[in-house]
Amino acid sequence: MKKCKFLTLAWSGKVMSVAYPLFAIGIVLLSLSCGDTPVESKSCSRDTDCRPNEHCVENTCVPKGNEFAVDSEIPPDALVEHDGNNGDADSSQDSDSKTERIEGNDSSDRPDYPVLATDPPSLDFGEPMIGDAVSRELVLHNVGGRLLVISRIGFEPGTSDEFSAQPQGDLDMEIDPKDTGTVTVTFQARDPGAETGNLTIESNDKFNHVTKVPLITSQSGKSELAVVGDPAEALVEVKELDFGQVSVGASGVKDVYIKNLGSGNSVLTVSKVEVTGDGKDLFTVKPVIPPSVYLNPFDAACPNGKGDCVLGETCSNGVCIDASGKIRDLLRLEIGFSPDTGGAVQGTLVIENDEQDNALDGDERNYRIALKGSGLLPELSVLPNPVDFGTVYVGKTKE
Repeated sequence: MKKCKFLTLAWSGKVMSVAYPLFAIGIVLLSLSCGDTPVESKSCSRDTDCRPNEHCVENTCVPKGNEFAVDSEIPPDALVEHDGNNGDADSSQDSDSKTERIEGNDSSDRPDYPVLATDPPSLDFGEPMIGDAVSRELVLHNVGGRLLVISRIGFEPGTSDEFSAQPQGDLDMEIDPKDTGTVTVTFQARDPGAETGNLTIESNDKFNHVTKVPLITSQSGKSELAVVGDPAEALVEVKELDFGQVSVGASGVKDVYIKNLGSGNSVLTVSKVEVTGDGKDLFTVKPVIPPSVYLNPFDAACPNGKGDCVLGETCSNGVCIDASGKIRDLLRLEIGFSPDTGGAVQGTLVIENDEQDNALDGDERNYRIALKGSGLLPELSVLPNPVDFGTVYVGKTKE
């Protein structure tokens, strides 16, 4: 069945709509859209989002002149005047006479089918930090004149699984004309990088059975590695760890702390930590990395006390700690030294990461810390030495 849009004509100052191609002297053609293939509706926030000869009405692109699609063939003599009078137009009638317009405020004036429009047309989640959950609300408008049924909400293939929606999956959500429904979309940042994708909404919208809503996240700034001996320290980095003398069979332990002193929502990825060198088997590192550890810019310093911390944290020794004693956005490395023989031992701790040199202090993507220690053998001491038993007679015992 051919689908045509109403043809809006101007004739002697009178505005009329006809649904059949009309040719006559003195008639000025304003707009016509007929074809075998329906035109897909578009979501919009401004007129520039729409095609030529369309404008944005209630977040949906519609043809200029308030045209709307119809399903049935219209007979040649079907002529409906917008001012409610039938028959020939009165060329002497004042051009300011009252005309009927389709505003979309009354379901009887709306297209005789459901139309889905989303508000906003896209969802921007800003610059989330790793571990953050950011939610946005999407409003679904039925700008048509019939019941809108949302049958499924999901995500286009290729969209990150860090996005989720509520509700999601197969649905039977009904939205009456002029009513709205809501969908909450959440982005849970688990790894670095800006993410994009599309939320998909399947409905009985006559010309747009699948509506796509773009999803956007952003990332800014550069990461900067800092390896320090004190969690509150930012400037003095660790270049060497000296365990001194450690008895064979015993262990010595030292801690270092890795933080990201970068900007924006940059992420520092620590991908591998290992000990190299001749003494590598005598040094240990906890935790074992990989798997990679992601660090947001460090924001747990509290030089002014507890007021610098978030809810649930306390300020201790210049840093915010939670109830378990953990410092957020900080990686603690525990390095152990367990000599198995006497003598000096050396090794190198290598921290592989992807810092972007925010501080312009050189390439630190393979940060190295010199490790050294000495194994101490146990010494036997006998006292008194010598042991003098004095005079002992034959057959006698003396202790």
